Amino acid sequence: MKLEQSDLEKLAQLRAKKRVDSWSEQFKSPWTWLSILLGFAGLPILIMVWAGAFDPNSLIDLRGAIGVTLLAGTIATLLWLAQKAW
Repeated sequence: MKLEQSDLEKLAQLRAKKRVDSWSEQFKSPWTWLSILLGFAGLPILIMVWAGAFDPNSLIDLRGAIGVTLLAGTIATLLWLAQKAW
């Protein structure tokens, strides 16, 4: 019983170390930094697009806002998959 408890503690320590290592490792990926940069730049753009979609004097209509949102979601998904593969 004592040996099993020791093994469980070692396993828990290894899992915690792996979690910390994987967290710090993901910020070494260029895909992560690109995702962060595009996220901070893209969110205000999406807000402006959706605000323009409901403005009667705007050139952006609801279809355009939905299209831009779908495009942004597709790019974000592809970046997320690239970052996971890195």
